[in-house]
Amino acid sequence: MTQYHPNGMQESGSARAGTSLSDRARDHFEHRIGEAREATVAAHDRARDTVARGRKETARFVRENPGASLAGALGIGVLIGLVFGRGRR
Repeated sequence: MTQYHPNGMQESGSARAGTSLSDRARDHFEHRIGEAREATVAAHDRARDTVARGRKETARFVRENPGASLAGALGIGVLIGLVFGRGRR
């Protein structure tokens, strides 16, 4: 007896055909996992490069503008102190 599956594959009633279908499913799954792994590695590499560029640009800005950097850090510190310090009053 032949059974038709939604994906268009057919399977006969023998165990050998069922193994063939499972082999194809496993191969498809492994292929998709490989594609996902490659995409993940590429995204990681792009993120790492973006962070490295941001770190270099930040360091350059701080070196070229030490006064503005110090004022900005002081302002952020004051804001954090105001936000978190309000609960202690």
